[in-house]
Amino acid sequence: TCPEPLLPGQITKWCVRCLERLVLESETEVRSRAAPQLVRSGPLSVDLGRRRVYVHGREVKLTATEYALVEQLARDPGKVLTHRTLLEAVWGAEHREASEYLRVYVGRLRRKLDAGPDWPELIATEHGVGYRLVEHPVTWIEEDAAA
Repeated sequence: TCPEPLLPGQITKWCVRCLERLVLESETEVRSRAAPQLVRSGPLSVDLGRRRVYVHGREVKLTATEYALVEQLARDPGKVLTHRTLLEAVWGAEHREASEYLRVYVGRLRRKLDAGPDWPELIATEHGVGYRLVEHPVTWIEEDAAA
């Protein structure tokens, strides 16, 4: 809303601020629409918009930290994320050297996201570098999509 009364010079500044706000809101909206909201790899689905993770169509309950780690990996499937990158993104810059955190949580995720003996691992270790979400073709149909 426009504050009243405005002097002629203030009107211009107010209009510029309103236009800047509109442009920023539009850019944010476009970016959020362009970013994938559902990432799939084989039996794994990560719904970034709803913060939900599914294996074979069944929701997997994750802690906030486990989800943060899956989210980082899912935002760029197939790309190796370094230990440091993951530690900073999930635990903060002060923990960027605490790789034991990462090993423990990746182990927990692998157990929770286990898709069964017919599927290879979903999170691959790149020794001495980091981890990546393995890109698998999607070969199953979610129950909701079939209905």
